[in-house]
Amino acid sequence: MVTEQGRPVTPSPQVVDAIARALRLDAESHRHLRRLAGLAVPEPDQMPSDVGPELNRLLVTLEPAPACLLGPRFDFLAWNGPFDRLWKPGSLPANRRNLMWLYLAKGPTARRTVGWQERARHLLGQFRAAAAEHPGDERFAELIEALQEESERFCEWWSRYNVEQALTGKITVRHPDVGIIHIDVIETKFPADPGLTMSVPVPVRLADQDKITHLD
Repeated sequence: MVTEQGRPVTPSPQVVDAIARALRLDAESHRHLRRLAGLAVPEPDQMPSDVGPELNRLLVTLEPAPACLLGPRFDFLAWNGPFDRLWKPGSLPANRRNLMWLYLAKGPTARRTVGWQERARHLLGQFRAAAAEHPGDERFAELIEALQEESERFCEWWSRYNVEQALTGKITVRHPDVGIIHIDVIETKFPADPGLTMSVPVPVRLADQDKITHLD
């Protein structure tokens, strides 16, 4: 927006948010309006921290395929039985049930991914992109600080400022109980809850699905 004299004008966040409320925009439309106005997206305290019963039922419906729901900070918000058998997010500390913590903090679970370092670097680029959208979020800041204390690799890779956008891709898991499992990681978003991501590690072959089914 420019004035008659050609000077650019940026509407205030209060004005843009008032317009969003008046138009009864949903969360994603509100975010888009802010972007058009050159403003940051809505504040982090509006981001989801849990999921409702409908999405939990969806996770169950997807079985025997593993699936989980990730929050905007890559926290594991919910998962189904096959996903738990594969990655065991519930074994992480309650305040560290997070995809970045799974891959980069001390612990053997993520090391099951063949070439896990490359996968972790890609995830870190996506995590940085998410954190950049919410520079004032205390939870992001606390998590980043904890990862810097816990992981030398996080410190090294974080300093490279790599940014990526998707959690998808092919991975190979070497599980100590059943051997090699080939997986296509597929993600989907929810327009009504743009901060949520469903991640579905789809087994490539029937043999891969059978191995996940027989995990304890």
